[in-house]
Amino acid sequence: MADLINNDTPVAFFAHPRKLASPGRQLIDGVLSGCALDRLLRLIQKHNHRCGGFRYPSSGDAVWILAVLRHPPARRDFLQLTRVSPDSFRSDEDCARALSVGWMIGNLATRLDAQFNKWFGPFCHERHMAQTLHAMGADYEEDARRHVWKAMAHLEAAWSADDIVRYAGWWLEMEFSGLRAPRLVAELVSDALGLTPRMKERRARYLCGW
Repeated sequence: MADLINNDTPVAFFAHPRKLASPGRQLIDGVLSGCALDRLLRLIQKHNHRCGGFRYPSSGDAVWILAVLRHPPARRDFLQLTRVSPDSFRSDEDCARALSVGWMIGNLATRLDAQFNKWFGPFCHERHMAQTLHAMGADYEEDARRHVWKAMAHLEAAWSADDIVRYAGWWLEMEFSGLRAPRLVAELVSDALGLTPRMKERRARYLCGW
């Protein structure tokens, strides 16, 4: 409890939020530095050699991105906006699929920021109550400890991976014709949030309802 009240060691981000990147920015950095993103891109860009096309056809964001890329005036503006070079991909279809994944990661970051902001106020309140009671002396130590546990519960909720997992699983299933990849989702979210220990495939499967 002393760390939470005095040193801020377990909650450095909450104690000094302006000195560190936002949770959403940290999520994006985690995804880009991990290995799961590359495996996801390779999976969705696999071709069906028997009947042509992709193994997992898209019915979502990649479809309208491809439509934009195939419309010359819109293509130029879109590529300038996204700063993407189509020369980095084998085809416009591959480019559209990769951009749709980038869109999903951006949505994950937005959701994490919203989740963090939701619980930041309650955490600060409980932490302040714990500090105040702690300063009042040993007679109030039990009450201070109770507020510490409440603060830690809010901290856990702020960084919970559950909603992120559900969204990533839902997006894959909706975007790519029912694709279910619980191990890949678990690895992606583990990279994104720096989870230690890393999330198990069984947990991702449970959260996604698979």
